[in-house]
Amino acid sequence: MIRLSLKTEPFWLDLPAGVRVQVKPLDMTIYDAAIAEARKSLPPLSQNDEDTDISLRTAIFNSRFAIALGNYGIVGWEGVGSEDGSPAPVDAVHVEAFMRVPAIGSSFLRLYSASAAAVVAAGNA
Repeated sequence: MIRLSLKTEPFWLDLPAGVRVQVKPLDMTIYDAAIAEARKSLPPLSQNDEDTDISLRTAIFNSRFAIALGNYGIVGWEGVGSEDGSPAPVDAVHVEAFMRVPAIGSSFLRLYSASAAAVVAAGNA
């Protein structure tokens, strides 16, 4: 049985370094929009070095996917500062810089995706 009891309000994710992000519930609109955004940034495959191309394309996709999910999903954060130390606004420039920190980007991607996977695991898709 599937119970349709999805989150409808933003919630907080705890990330490394004492950072917290408030996110919209992850739904198909956000997920598909992030995939489409990430795909647009992929370079074409070359004939010369297919293995390297696939590794590079995967890395580019994962990075751009995390940035796109952040741009579509993050509505607030705590513990994120601008270069001058003042609180950073949640905007495309700061979200991209935020996601380029490996520990942050990978944790965000794992935790935000897990929020939707937990619903499915509980039978709530």
